[in-house]
Amino acid sequence: MERVARVIEFRDETVSSHVIRVGRFSRVVTEAMGYPPEFCARMEMAAPFHDLGNVGIPDMILLKPHTLTSREREMMRQHCLIGATLLSARELSELRESAASEAASLERPICELAALICLCHHERMDGSGYPDGLEGDAIPLEARIVAVVDVFDSLMSSRRHREPYSEEVALGLIEQAAGKGFDPAVCQAFLTSLPRLREIREELPEPQADSEEMLLV
Repeated sequence: MERVARVIEFRDETVSSHVIRVGRFSRVVTEAMGYPPEFCARMEMAAPFHDLGNVGIPDMILLKPHTLTSREREMMRQHCLIGATLLSARELSELRESAASEAASLERPICELAALICLCHHERMDGSGYPDGLEGDAIPLEARIVAVVDVFDSLMSSRRHREPYSEEVALGLIEQAAGKGFDPAVCQAFLTSLPRLREIREELPEPQADSEEMLLV
């Protein structure tokens, strides 16, 4: 599973440490929420697949060093559907039917867990997310958890179009989004887990990219 997750790294080397950190962050936050150890372990294995669908996005969009146009953003949003399709053994309509069941989430096999994370990690609590505009508890538990840790780590990481944000700014943005974009219970567990999350970021630092190489991509 880890080897397959690294497919993303071969498309975009700037996210190599990010996908592994998201997995570890997800486990820590899930543990802080009091879920069973077996589920927490499967979350660590499934969460790195959240952006697997990027393998189906053209390089001119995925690797663009500037802000995307509205049309390019719409194409980029297809990564949710692509990733879910690659990972799920079922039709997406069937996968969606079980999305809101927390009991089902706790029992899902890893590939199905990863497929729902791919599909729903950009959904938002107020219904403003994509691809399906799900609201509140209709968003799978696993996706609600990954949504928070993915954004936190992305904000604090370098990207082609921007420098990393400070932890203070990243935390402020997440706190502002609690209840609107993010599940408040997940946000609370995330904040409780911050000391361990900081340790993980130190254990898995960002790769040092050559500035000239970044300009040439």
